[in-house]
Amino acid sequence: MELTLNVTDDKFKEIINKQLEAFSEEELKDICRQGILKLLSDPDTFKWLFVDKKSSYGYVDSFEASEVLKTAAKTINFDETFKEIQEDIIDYIKTNYKDLLYNLAIEAFINGFNRNFFYNNDTFLSELKTRLSQH
Repeated sequence: MELTLNVTDDKFKEIINKQLEAFSEEELKDICRQGILKLLSDPDTFKWLFVDKKSSYGYVDSFEASEVLKTAAKTINFDETFKEIQEDIIDYIKTNYKDLLYNLAIEAFINGFNRNFFYNNDTFLSELKTRLSQH
């Protein structure tokens, strides 16, 4: 089944305007946000908008963030995004601080002992080499 509609530009504009007026301001913002996210999810579109290609005089081309992307990156606030993760990490540390400190102390002791004994003790290493070479 095929359906063909012939609508003049004025009538089409009128229909679209009536439909847009039916949305609340918040709904329109959400529609625009979703459309922008979908548009920016295309790598070619993202690159076209936010990446500048630098000429390299016959060598491999280099790319860098455009001024628009640099400016946008400076204004992004991740507080809400990472708030839940931050709270989870704090809760984990509060709950497991004894185990964390114990493991940290053990690891620091072992690493320190290992560094001092094996890497700074030339006598031990030379004796070990001598004994190993005799067998």
